[in-house]
Amino acid sequence: MPGITQIVISLGAAGALLVDSGRGWLATPPAIKQHNPIGAGDSLVAGLVWGLSNALAPDDMLRWGVACGAAAASHVGTAFGSYDEVARLAEQVTVRAI
Repeated sequence: MPGITQIVISLGAAGALLVDSGRGWLATPPAIKQHNPIGAGDSLVAGLVWGLSNALAPDDMLRWGVACGAAAASHVGTAFGSYDEVARLAEQVTVRAI
């Protein structure tokens, strides 16, 4: 068993941090009008899993995860974003190596 190679820490409305095999990235979400943060963390995880299943690089996987969380938080109730909405938000997520 290889052990844990990736760790993600949600920073809530401030974004998320990903560490992968000793390398790290910090993602800052786009500006949104927040309506309800319930489910945003779950949406972050869903975006990360989608990124893993599509073999995205760790920084792009983080970008999509944060975009999914932002999309969910921008909806009223516990709705989540469409693919097109998340793709638009992903372009606005800032990811930097740390």
